[in-house]
Amino acid sequence: MANSFSDDLKNVMLAGFGAATIAAEKSKELISTLVEKGELTVEQGKELMEKLVEKGGMTAQNGKKVFDSLVEKGESSLKKSKARNEEIRHINEEKKKEKNLKSVLENMEGMTKEQIDVIKKRLTEIEKKK
Repeated sequence: MANSFSDDLKNVMLAGFGAATIAAEKSKELISTLVEKGELTVEQGKELMEKLVEKGGMTAQNGKKVFDSLVEKGESSLKKSKARNEEIRHINEEKKKEKNLKSVLENMEGMTKEQIDVIKKRLTEIEKKK
């Protein structure tokens, strides 16, 4: 399950980075076209490209921080879930033991003293083996 979550998160982030890359490439193409048509000067195009690269770099850094944070939160949540599942499993085992003990005690109500003594002796032997 952890791998699936991590893989899905990685794929989403990669798709986002891919989209950002495509957008940056299209922006460069648009700026080049505007410069070629004379709607922007070469200097204006260069300045605009530098701003896009600067903003894009900051976005990539922020994206990595967000990605790392999401992975950390996912791993933390997974650890908490595993711990909680182990706690629930332990509680269920204890409930099962209590139920079995209650059943044994209910069955002992109709036993003679000799039968109870035999059971006590067997329990003592079992305890010694542990």
